[in-house]
Amino acid sequence: HKSIIESKGYSSATVEKNIVTEVRYFVWYNGELVRVKNVSEVAAAINNPAVDKQLSNMKKNGKSEMELKALVDYFNTL
Repeated sequence: HKSIIESKGYSSATVEKNIVTEVRYFVWYNGELVRVKNVSEVAAAINNPAVDKQLSNMKKNGKSEMELKALVDYFNTL
């Protein structure tokens, strides 16, 4: 997701525009699309004991894309 943030310095007539990129992750489960920010939120969205067990083997607050992918891949094998 990209957005443009406009900022104007104090006493300035010039407006600066910055493009900010934000990565967003979603999990599709039981016919519902849920936005998640980290591994813990994936486990909460799925609400499956097997996924909770796998999560305990991973970092609790993992935020990397690889950790999210690994948890979803594990769930898809169940």
